[in-house]
Amino acid sequence: LLFASAEEEDKEDEEEESMMTIVRSNGWMRWTDEQSGKFYFQEEATGKTQWEEPSGWTLSANDDASDGGHNKNIDEREEDEEDKEEVEENAPTQNERTVRTREERERREREERQELDLLQQQQQQQRASSQNAEKKIKKINETMKSRFEPYLKTLN
Repeated sequence: LLFASAEEEDKEDEEEESMMTIVRSNGWMRWTDEQSGKFYFQEEATGKTQWEEPSGWTLSANDDASDGGHNKNIDEREEDEEDKEEVEENAPTQNERTVRTREERERREREERQELDLLQQQQQQQRASSQNAEKKIKKINETMKSRFEPYLKTLN
């Protein structure tokens, strides 16, 4: 039973290693920490491990492309993280978006009310203008009637 168990463990280790992409450069191997998902580096000659990218660490273009950009050096990944954090910091929060949406809606409603008020004022001015015109026409008619009425009587 012990032999079968050790054999199974070896097989599991082999499967696990075959599933991991091992990247090598200048005598170092890069691994992914299962718990954190971060890369760590192991020197092949000594077995020494470290989190920091070793000096002289380089990757081929194929390694970088095949790994979806995960093979970027630490500085590039940190820059990407900083850029992402900056974008997130500058992005409006849900509350800010809600406030902006509310402010925008209130601004549109204000503009619509102003347009409606202006239209109502124009209608009132047109009515007043129409009423004034009617009064003038009525006055002209009365004036003409009073002036020409005596002549009209003589003609009949």
